[in-house]
Amino acid sequence: EVKKVGKSVRVYVTGSDLLNGTPILDIKPYIQYSDAVVDAKSGYAQHEPERMMVIWSESAEQQKQELIQAQSLDDRIVSELEQVLSLDPRPAYQNDEGRIYKMNFAHLDVSFSVGLGSITVVDLVPL
Repeated sequence: EVKKVGKSVRVYVTGSDLLNGTPILDIKPYIQYSDAVVDAKSGYAQHEPERMMVIWSESAEQQKQELIQAQSLDDRIVSELEQVLSLDPRPAYQNDEGRIYKMNFAHLDVSFSVGLGSITVVDLVPL
């Protein structure tokens, strides 16, 4: 329950296994497209974000195929990586099309760039 008390807003939580006065440090909004409560409403994110197309550079495609052949990579990991990349994992304050971004995913060091509506994997190196 949310109540305004004076100049502050308070959230009262019931039905949880907590002692009275236990601080709750992290309250996240319900997001309708990704949480699994049927017929719930979300005021924070109404729709799933638009996904970007994931493109593999020639060298990254070759690296991917070599890792698959060596059984160091499988189709499930590739699919999950493409799903993550399609959601544009850059920090929200970065919008430099010439920049190469890096992230660790599974057992891989992934380098990628972002263009208009697409993400290009430029390097894929096992950690």
